[in-house]
Amino acid sequence: MKENPLEKIHILVVEDEKFMRSLICRLLYELQTRKTTDVENGEEGIKMLAADAPHVDVILLDIEMPEMDGLEFLQLVRHSEGTLQNPDVPVIMLTGHSEDEQVKRAMELGIQGYLLKPVSKKAMLTRIIKAIK
Repeated sequence: MKENPLEKIHILVVEDEKFMRSLICRLLYELQTRKTTDVENGEEGIKMLAADAPHVDVILLDIEMPEMDGLEFLQLVRHSEGTLQNPDVPVIMLTGHSEDEQVKRAMELGIQGYLLKPVSKKAMLTRIIKAIK
């Protein structure tokens, strides 16, 4: 029996839209990811990463959110100077715009790729496996 690499990783979903967040979590469950945490904005995500929370292996991050957008979140994660548990965690951006300046800026900040919304299960699996290798 082939081992599923997603079974043992913890994925943090940072997405402000409740419907999209639940859709992504359902797709992750269907991909047999058993450890997911979802938060509705960047501030909650940063608090979770700064706390003594479970280790996060991959972050799926919406680029457009109120209060703290994905770029601000990513900037804090990448340049946290020891305040977060894993500043090198793979980050995959979620966006509705593939040629947007925000995506280019996110790539400069060190994302491992992006997924266009609405997200397909196959694209999500491919992108996550590529990010964790």
